[in-house]
Amino acid sequence: LVLVHVVDRGKMLRVEESWSTFYKWCGEDDFTAFSVSGVLPFLVFVTLNGFLATFEATAKPASLVKYKIQQSKEVPIPAARLKKCVALALFNLIVMGICGNFLFYPILLRRGCNAGYVLPGMATAVTHWIVFLLVQEVLFYYTHRLLHIPCLYQRIHKIHHEFQAPLGVSSMYVHPLEFLI
Repeated sequence: LVLVHVVDRGKMLRVEESWSTFYKWCGEDDFTAFSVSGVLPFLVFVTLNGFLATFEATAKPASLVKYKIQQSKEVPIPAARLKKCVALALFNLIVMGICGNFLFYPILLRRGCNAGYVLPGMATAVTHWIVFLLVQEVLFYYTHRLLHIPCLYQRIHKIHHEFQAPLGVSSMYVHPLEFLI
């Protein structure tokens, strides 16, 4: 999508045209638009991390290994360990992501969110984006701290710390309950 601000409000912005086309394609159904809009970020994550996981599994090209910020004792990462990580990450992204849609969509509706034809103005979108980032970072920090309480750490969070030198796909290598949180 190309974000172009048009001074003449009689014309639709290019992003509004794209959204309108997408919304029609989704049968003008808010839940479908909400759910399907997660496919593009999923594909970007899987594609980029597919390349990175291949690098982690092969350590090739070797000339790039020196640029890793955190060096792992396991270079390349054993295939069985990487497969386990990828399998859980994909389970979380697909199965738990779908469950999350059904769980959180009614909450969004009660808060007045909708996916209809009309998009918010640029100022509203930027304000919501900034507030979302701030709230999300604070909630992530305190939730992560909470998950380090011994009983929660052992039952839920420990899996997340199995990779000492993290790789991209390991960001989704978490217990399914933690993924929903």
